[in-house]
Amino acid sequence: MSRRRAACLPNSQLHRLSVFTSSTDPLTPALPPPRSNGAYLIKTVAAGASFRGADLSDVLMDRAVIVDADLSDAILVRAIFTRSDFGRSTIAGADFSAALVDKDQQVGVYQSFY
Repeated sequence: MSRRRAACLPNSQLHRLSVFTSSTDPLTPALPPPRSNGAYLIKTVAAGASFRGADLSDVLMDRAVIVDADLSDAILVRAIFTRSDFGRSTIAGADFSAALVDKDQQVGVYQSFY
């Protein structure tokens, strides 16, 4: 997608195009905006990213890769995480109220948390 076309999209659609890495160091995860509620983050690669305290309520993260990420104290109310991978992520204090998470990820996150 060209930069000109991307500049015309609303913020929620721009997040859908994102891979959260910094422009100066492609191996260093960059932070998403602190209020990304309602964003479409389909097929997002956020390995090692920090979502600490972020408002990700009502976010669609279908098929996202969120491994080794920090979701501490994040607000994930009504978020959808179908076919997403939370492997080795920190979720202490995160609010998953009414969120949709695949059963195998629920078990994996539960086992890593306890």
